[in-house]
Amino acid sequence: MTDRTEQLIREAFAAEADRAPDPRTVLAGLARAPRRRHGMTLLAAGVAVVAVVAIAVAAFVVPKALDRGAPPASGGAGVDQTVLLAGLDRSIYTDAIMLAKVRADGSTSVVSLPRDSWVSVPGHGKQRLNAVYARFGLPELMETVHRLTGVRVDHYALMDMAGFGELADVVGGVPVCLRAATTDSRTGVSFPVGEQTVSGAKALAFLRQRIGLPNGDLDRIARQQAFLRSLAGVLRAHPDTLSVALDVVRDRARLDPKWDLLGLAAQLRGPGAGRMRFATVPFAGELVDPDVGTVLDLDPATVSAFVTSAFGDGKGAGSATPEPGGEKSTSDCVN
Repeated sequence: MTDRTEQLIREAFAAEADRAPDPRTVLAGLARAPRRRHGMTLLAAGVAVVAVVAIAVAAFVVPKALDRGAPPASGGAGVDQTVLLAGLDRSIYTDAIMLAKVRADGSTSVVSLPRDSWVSVPGHGKQRLNAVYARFGLPELMETVHRLTGVRVDHYALMDMAGFGELADVVGGVPVCLRAATTDSRTGVSFPVGEQTVSGAKALAFLRQRIGLPNGDLDRIARQQAFLRSLAGVLRAHPDTLSVALDVVRDRARLDPKWDLLGLAAQLRGPGAGRMRFATVPFAGELVDPDVGTVLDLDPATVSAFVTSAFGDGKGAGSATPEPGGEKSTSDCVN
């Protein structure tokens, strides 16, 4: 069978760049639309540029795939760029919010911003971070993140959370590890202690659970980071699953139409390709607002200093993505 890797990468990027409707309208329609079925064809496909999956797939799979042919055309040498990554629920509130920095050398750092952060929204006062996009729109969310972190957002990638369960399904499951057995009283879904593989609805339940976890939403963030690290390892170890993963991304994601995706793919072939670190911004404590309930108190100066350190050279606070197939230690498990 002829290897069409590079051609498919170009076609996938071109298709994404041409589609630029309002992401909120598209995602509202996706919540009502039937899910597509995907054939497990052994096509070596392109890059899934969405949320952290975008960076993970590009960092781990594209460099190897593109080495078989000429590098894709791009606008020039790679430059540092920041990407706002958001996972949306059915009502387009942001269940997961991350800010990633892709460096010119191809290395990546990702910081999670807790959904319950109490933040200042330009022109709208204090709001819970997860409500900013749904109530005020994408520009307001990008500017809010900029003011909180001190980092200007260059691009965005949005994906509805159900897509992550579907991604886990089409790649044959994502390995995770729990320190203790848990049950979500809201959904009734239970997870045993130790290593296990999640897919489909159970993967989505794993990513969204916070009820019954010792640290609530902070443990959910740790789960999201662990899931994405593991998914990156699966895609790197089994690149034959990339074509169906890309199909899911095309169905579920909305990307910045101004993003030079071919340039990103070329950049992620650099000497730092495959180096990815995750971290979560610190908060000062909890506050109770009479209208929205308990929220997290963040000091912008502290958050900005933390993000600057994490984004500085890729060796700051956070956990690195392990090689796929490596043995898990107790520290790799989450609540």
